[in-house]
Amino acid sequence: MVNRSGTHGSSQEMNDFTIDDIAVEAYLYFYPLVLMDITKRQLFLRTRIDREDPAANQLQHARETANDKWRSVVRPNVDTLFSNAWVDLSHGPLVFTLPPSAGRYHMFQMMDMWTDTYAVVGSRTIGDRGVKALLVGPGWNSSDRAGTETVIECPTTSTWIVGRTYTFGGDDNLEAIAFLDGTSLVAVGGSPFPQTGSRFVELSPGSDPIAQVDALTPAQFFEYASELLLREGAHGSDGSVRLRLRQIGFEFHEQFVFSRQTPGVQSALTDAARKARVQIGASLTDSRNTLGCWTMSHGSIGYYGNDYLSRAATARWGIGANPPEDAVYLTSTGDSSGAVTHGSQTYRMHFGPGELPPAHAFWSITAYGEGTFLIPNEPGRFGVRSKDPITFNSDGSLDVFSGPSRPEGCPESNWIPTVDSSLDFLIRLYSPAKKFIEGQWTPPVIERVS
Repeated sequence: MVNRSGTHGSSQEMNDFTIDDIAVEAYLYFYPLVLMDITKRQLFLRTRIDREDPAANQLQHARETANDKWRSVVRPNVDTLFSNAWVDLSHGPLVFTLPPSAGRYHMFQMMDMWTDTYAVVGSRTIGDRGVKALLVGPGWNSSDRAGTETVIECPTTSTWIVGRTYTFGGDDNLEAIAFLDGTSLVAVGGSPFPQTGSRFVELSPGSDPIAQVDALTPAQFFEYASELLLREGAHGSDGSVRLRLRQIGFEFHEQFVFSRQTPGVQSALTDAARKARVQIGASLTDSRNTLGCWTMSHGSIGYYGNDYLSRAATARWGIGANPPEDAVYLTSTGDSSGAVTHGSQTYRMHFGPGELPPAHAFWSITAYGEGTFLIPNEPGRFGVRSKDPITFNSDGSLDVFSGPSRPEGCPESNWIPTVDSSLDFLIRLYSPAKKFIEGQWTPPVIERVS
């Protein structure tokens, strides 16, 4: 028996949870699902307002790298052209085709609605040869592969495909776009517009998805989550949480109604969001290794199993983060004195000779301001990339500066403009090398300079 006070029969003392515990677990469990759907709906809402075709079940490709106007995802990279597709497999499979890449780095990450990465198609997994794959939803059992060479099974009815294709910029951008124009996503049979609405939540087009989730009332959040659960289904490994959630009124096969629950359950669910967000904040600290002025996750990004707290924390920190074998992110924690970095100050990062970020593909340093979005600036420069025409010192070392104005003697290519706002940095390593994986590389300190 589960109770509000936490007093249990002695024979079950090790196994039972209080209502409060289960309510918090329910919020953590459902948080990525709700955030994922709101992220999807926000994208469709914005494209409708911009009078563009949302292009459901079709790949959309950016023709330029991310800029300070982007709000679809937090901490966007400026190294690649993004591709995006929200796919509805409820009416049948789709054929996903990539052409040969001629050595161009690319990856198409496929995530289910719980934010788990279930497949990555790209340079690491198929090399340069291209592929034609059949995407199928839960319960698909046909022998017809529609002329494809492989089948990719999605754990949920809906799936998010996020593509990243490297571009050096300039004329290379045209070649990258030509590669992307050779990709396709074609339905096998009819495939109607996916379900993007909700009976429980209306969205504001200008609001960040995380803020939208935070603004939901307890009734809205849990009823919305139940609606999505009925549509998308749970993971096969979720049997234990399924049994626990039954004790606060959740049945995975019927719509949850907040008002029908006992006052004790309603009270626990009302407190759950605040308590869960405290746990998420603590998890973001506990699950990261500190490397000087930087931290990085030591968990399995993209593959969470039943670690619902890590899954929720990753979704809140950066939904759609790459699996570590494809890319690793280091997030700044402050400067070398321990102070919080701020865009009004000037900072230097010094890489000694032979100490550039060890990546097989490429690396980048990107600055983020308010809301962890790119910082508006007149040059339109948001970071420094390994394949940019950066200027090295005579000994082969590299200095990268950031600040509201370019420091004297700093080449423009080595300067990241900032403004008077919050500031943090991300170092990205694409296809991290053995030196990094074995812990033989130390990132630079972030030194505040006059």
